[in-house]
Amino acid sequence: MQFRKEIILACGILLFLAKVNAQSSWHFAAKVSVTNSNFAFNKSSTIYSSKWDKVDVAFVPKIGFAISAEIEKHIYKKWSITGAIKYSKWGGKINSTMRAYALNEFDMDINYQSILIPVCLKYFFCNKNKTSFHVFGGYAYCNTFDLNYVAKTNFGTAQPINEKMDLTTGVLCFGIGAEYKITNKIYGLLSLEVNNDMLLNNNRKQNYQGINGFDYIPINYNLFEINFGIKI
Repeated sequence: MQFRKEIILACGILLFLAKVNAQSSWHFAAKVSVTNSNFAFNKSSTIYSSKWDKVDVAFVPKIGFAISAEIEKHIYKKWSITGAIKYSKWGGKINSTMRAYALNEFDMDINYQSILIPVCLKYFFCNKNKTSFHVFGGYAYCNTFDLNYVAKTNFGTAQPINEKMDLTTGVLCFGIGAEYKITNKIYGLLSLEVNNDMLLNNNRKQNYQGINGFDYIPINYNLFEINFGIKI
């Protein structure tokens, strides 16, 4: 797997800040996430073709997972800023039928691997006993480096195809979360998060090698996450 210089730099910064955490006001968090993806057509994409208007398409969500390391810095009253590096394995399913040819159906089971570097602002709006609640929002740099998919047609299931990628997109991140004070230095974390690349109109150009007459499928996505973690 080829890491970009930006990803290596982000790893170094996170490790350094985690190391000096005890001597500063920085906090460090580790998270695991359960994800659920939702694909959609990007009709404004430069690779969108009128041929897709003749296809009945259903996008089926798929469960995935992610792990991340995060730093946090209080900046003003109820505000803080966070930065993280996240590995995500996610995907979705596409079921389609060509209207002109009722028997010409194909299903695709798509799996991606991505590295994300999100930077978010966090606002704490409620604090009750040992629990505090917050909302957050920001932007993430996303590099998708691996694509694996399996195509199934009327004639059977094709061999899985794996493609190394270098697809960079921007992603909007927002959500709501809670922190529970376990000890004076340890907090339990729970949050609901949405990663959206539709609003930024990313042109996700992936080569599907001519399956059903289409080399490229112009899709964007929402990725819903439930995050669990520990902050120190």
